Amino acid sequence: MRSGTALAQQAGSSIVEIQSGAQRVVGVVNDITNSLREQNAASTEIARNVEKIATMVEANNASAELAATAAHQLEQLAQGLSASIGSFRL
Repeated sequence: MRSGTALAQQAGSSIVEIQSGAQRVVGVVNDITNSLREQNAASTEIARNVEKIATMVEANNASAELAATAAHQLEQLAQGLSASIGSFRL
């Protein structure tokens, strides 16, 4: 009888340990889930920022092309003006 009671108490203790371990595992899984959510949010924000940077680079490239075209046109105008002024004598 005593050995049966001892075995029952030991089984009860084992079940309590198993439940405690299961609760710790659930806690760790919840922590991992929360970390993955935070990582996902950060990755999404990074992707948005990279997209904004790419858009700004495209805009800068377009502006640089416009500036180069304007500089070329100004150079041509300056040459034309120089040629026109060169015909005058003082």
